[in-house]
Amino acid sequence: LVQVSPDINSKPSNKTDIKMYYNNEFLYVSVKLDQNKNTISFKSGEYDDFSGTFDSSSDYFILELDTFHDHETSYGFAVNSSGVQSDYIIYDDEFIDDSWNGLWYSSVQSVESGWSIEYKIPFNILRFSISENKTWGLDFIRYIKNNNEYISWVPIPDTKPGIVSHYGHLYGIDITQKKSTHFRFHAI
Repeated sequence: LVQVSPDINSKPSNKTDIKMYYNNEFLYVSVKLDQNKNTISFKSGEYDDFSGTFDSSSDYFILELDTFHDHETSYGFAVNSSGVQSDYIIYDDEFIDDSWNGLWYSSVQSVESGWSIEYKIPFNILRFSISENKTWGLDFIRYIKNNNEYISWVPIPDTKPGIVSHYGHLYGIDITQKKSTHFRFHAI
């Protein structure tokens, strides 16, 4: 990962380790976020309240997946240091629709060197074509509030148009999609 802000393409202030694996039902992502525990910013909040709970309010990590590898659409899965989740879809390479809600799982832990996240994303909440050795677009984004630092696998300057079209690639995905329906309700 490299810095996007404040100094694009610079070395991040903290190390981030990411491991991904999958079976026919789930994508698992394990993220270890090294950071001095005294500098981690926590903010509790409601599910999907990105502007109030994440955006410049807490440390967080985002996984974005272009499952059709069309360079236009992707799913975003954000988890902050307090364990709050937010998800969204990016369409037309730049517009974010946070009304999409998937039923997925995450767990945040405090570790000796900072904090960690484990994602468990069911494939049945994602749309994708079924083929052998599938390629997906992929990006990881980390925000460290203490430094106002954005870190990404693929650094995209604010001056460049588009988001999804700049992603890196995840090769060799070979899964069978199972259909099911899930509902998530929110109290008003």
